[in-house]
Amino acid sequence: MLAVVLLSACDAPRADSRTSPSIPDEKTVGQVINDTLTNPAATTLHLDGPLVTDQDLLLLTNNDQITSILIDHSVITEKGLMPLTSMANLIQLRIRSRLTDLAVPSIINMKALKFLNLPQADFTDKGILALSTHPNIQLLRIGGKRLSNTSLDSIATMSSLTFLHLINVPIDDQGLSALYGAEHLQSLYLDDTDVTDVGLVKLIEQLPKLHLHINQNHIDRDPNKHEH
Repeated sequence: MLAVVLLSACDAPRADSRTSPSIPDEKTVGQVINDTLTNPAATTLHLDGPLVTDQDLLLLTNNDQITSILIDHSVITEKGLMPLTSMANLIQLRIRSRLTDLAVPSIINMKALKFLNLPQADFTDKGILALSTHPNIQLLRIGGKRLSNTSLDSIATMSSLTFLHLINVPIDDQGLSALYGAEHLQSLYLDDTDVTDVGLVKLIEQLPKLHLHINQNHIDRDPNKHEH
């Protein structure tokens, strides 16, 4: 059986649009949010300075201007996501916070959401099963040591999903087999999993057009390795 050879890394797909500036030291999170909302050209809110809290997100209630929210430092809880469910045009959400399964009901109610990035999440298989009912998610990037092979069974049913990135998720070759029939999947990124070369080769045999990254490197048999 052929081995998988890893080549140099490339960037994951980006869905960011026009962004708000980084938070200057002299401004609070609330001030930056308000500044962004008063700019009619702004569609993306990027908060990468002070910790963002649940209270800060209340400022976004019923907002239909912002389509992307990118939060890099936060102590946001599941309750904090509730105001975002009233944002009719929210397409992309990235939050670095330890969100649990309790966040899923709010995410399901973000009807327009297509790109979900929760690298520090603490979901279980039950949470992923519930999340898999969202009909529009195209990109899912998620971490979680409490996830297992069972989560891939659920993820495989997400027919809109084209990009999947699993971070520090303890799946193995058996779990990877759940994706054999997921022909809608175009890109798969795996970081710090228990998948072996044997499992990867079998996956490529089933999905020969899949763009595959392992620990931030693409493989030698990647059909799309020269397209970025």
